[in-house]
Amino acid sequence: MASGVIRGRVVARDGTPLPHAEVFALGSGWRARTQSDGAGEFRVEVGGPVGRVSARVHGWASREPVVVGVDADEVIADVVLTLDSAFVIAGQVVSGERGVANIEVSAGIVTPFAPCATVTDDDGRFELHGIKPGFLSVYARRGDWASEADVEVADRDVLDVRIELPVGEDLGLRGAGGERAHRRGRVGRSREPWRPRA
Repeated sequence: MASGVIRGRVVARDGTPLPHAEVFALGSGWRARTQSDGAGEFRVEVGGPVGRVSARVHGWASREPVVVGVDADEVIADVVLTLDSAFVIAGQVVSGERGVANIEVSAGIVTPFAPCATVTDDDGRFELHGIKPGFLSVYARRGDWASEADVEVADRDVLDVRIELPVGEDLGLRGAGGERAHRRGRVGRSREPWRPRA
């Protein structure tokens, strides 16, 4: 049962309202999400006394969550979520020269509401939105297999990341005794961060 309500607005760094942004609220043992309206305003019911609130929309993301304290049946108004420019990481997960479908792909640390997580399509392609500038690892996982690529995001989207999975392997492999084989590969990890092609 909700203990309170948080209301506010989502804006860019210059104060411009950002409509239709996804707003996430996360607390101890609860989570909630909503969307800002056409004027960038939002209302979200929360399930605990303290919530960390953040937002994202295409091309924009919260730099840090806003921590809000809410008493039972209290309405906290005028919370402002200021978003900074964010980017897209896109690419393909392959095994040999073939794209691999239905692979979990994520960037950095995944939280319950992480915008930086997706699943590859039939051709093994993926897009991760809401990426902030900096160095991070992009992970591709299925079962007990995992591969990764280091990526540097500077001032533009990175659209050519390639993550390689083992060739000719059953990615749901089980051991001889029926137990699941635990293999964490770093097949495709390079020593230098992946940078956009010139």
